[in-house]
Amino acid sequence: MYPARYLSTMKNIWIKSCQLAAYVALALPLRVLFKIERIGDLDLEQEKRYILCSNHSTCLDPFLILSSFPRKEFMQLLPVRFITSHRYLGNPLSRALLLSMGCVSTAGHRGKKVLCACKESLTRGETVFIFPTGRVDKPGLKEPPKVGVVYLEREADKALILPIRIDIAGECDRSAPRLFSGVKIRIGKTFRHTTYPKDLQPLADEVMERIG
Repeated sequence: MYPARYLSTMKNIWIKSCQLAAYVALALPLRVLFKIERIGDLDLEQEKRYILCSNHSTCLDPFLILSSFPRKEFMQLLPVRFITSHRYLGNPLSRALLLSMGCVSTAGHRGKKVLCACKESLTRGETVFIFPTGRVDKPGLKEPPKVGVVYLEREADKALILPIRIDIAGECDRSAPRLFSGVKIRIGKTFRHTTYPKDLQPLADEVMERIG
């Protein structure tokens, strides 16, 4: 049998390759088709781990956000792990595709809860992408954030939170923005809390405030 570390390394190489191939193939077309405008620069440190957190407007949010990143910074963040609803992983074909793209099921992985699996990903130097509310935003309804993003920050010593806001021009009543609708990606400043109370909810609320 192969050592677990070797298998993990090979898996990461595969995911990095798939994510880089998707970026090369889709970043420019998505920028053009959805008129993506990035506001703010990514100031990434080499020795840090990153938790990308954003509001959740549509199912295309991760693709639109990452396609707005410059190639150098995108490659620095690889591989990226996306916390993904288990219902998207039910079909064998979609499951194989999404796992190859770095998705981690909310149902957990190999008997581990999803946050524990993502904590290990951060420890290995990977990036975690998480939506604090855990679901797509509903118009007129403000979803309270969950504490997962703060838990990951607390458990990973070198992790920084990168708040991101995605805004789509016009009304969006479908599961995806309309072509040429205009998408603004606002990149905030990375940060990390210094203390963690027993109740993490106030810090989770603060993260959402930083997202905007």
